[in-house]
Amino acid sequence: MKHGFSMNTEAIKKRIQRLPKKIGDTLETSSKKDALRFIKNYREGIRNNTFGLEPLQPATIKRKQRKGYARPESPLYGLGMDGRRTYTSSIRPYKTKKGWRVNVLNIKHHEADATVKTLFHIHEYGAVIHTSRAVIRIPARPAFKRAYDKTLLERSAEDPAEKVKAAIDGMMKGKHGKAH
Repeated sequence: MKHGFSMNTEAIKKRIQRLPKKIGDTLETSSKKDALRFIKNYREGIRNNTFGLEPLQPATIKRKQRKGYARPESPLYGLGMDGRRTYTSSIRPYKTKKGWRVNVLNIKHHEADATVKTLFHIHEYGAVIHTSRAVIRIPARPAFKRAYDKTLLERSAEDPAEKVKAAIDGMMKGKHGKAH
């Protein structure tokens, strides 16, 4: 058996149960490897602008260029990993009783008056902000969801069991993965 995965029905059920689960703005997994893989996918996807997120407005790109940001055209990427309390760097794994949890830190952003967690909700789901001078529309840029999907796709590619692949497909479509 080259792939190292048992094709036993019970082993397949256990692998499905251990798949990472996105619950709101949290990733829960029994595996530290999956937690770290998710964080890597999240950070690289934002840094390299590979998530297919809605592009930034030209004025926003120019503002980021004036600030000297390395990747001004990349949505959600300002100082990136170069700064503390940034959108990209403020995602962390935590050990739990049942495995690992990945959360966005609830700390003040390095530049904004809001916390990173607040900015996460605005950017992940989009927002309309009414000010005295204008209405600002911030489109949803679901980097967390895209990193989760990429993590699941990598798990699917590694596992030869069709039931695991089907469970992963269901999870990516918003259905709960269940062992059959």
